[in-house]
Amino acid sequence: MSEKSVLIVEDAVVISEHLKMLVENQGYQVVGVTDNGREAVELAASELPDLILMDIKLIGDIDGIETVKQIKEEHGDRIGVVYITAYGDEVTLKKARKSGAKALFTKPVRKEALDWILRWYFHGEQDLTSTPSSLQAWFFNSE
Repeated sequence: MSEKSVLIVEDAVVISEHLKMLVENQGYQVVGVTDNGREAVELAASELPDLILMDIKLIGDIDGIETVKQIKEEHGDRIGVVYITAYGDEVTLKKARKSGAKALFTKPVRKEALDWILRWYFHGEQDLTSTPSSLQAWFFNSE
């Protein structure tokens, strides 16, 4: 199994379980699954995952964007974050870009798309023309 670890933050149980299965099938360790932003901040601090797959709509009083801001304030670039969300509108993209995440991908994320996301993040996949056609993606520069 890979030494790389992933935290999944997603409010829909069916989606989080599906993501967990796909991530584990690619050989990565899932160190936690939560639907709550505050719990995600705690898990990020205790588990120090290499990557967080973050939804924007979460259970509780803080959304995914605020959750990422808090994680980035504490851990900087030590923990990478990509959004996997249903929201791809301009307002959301602007907020997501400023949060410190690396990218935003819109749902649904199928197996081949998640495989590509993991390759891109962990192994530096640079060929953006190989992005699965089912995947809508926005990549953010570190700001």
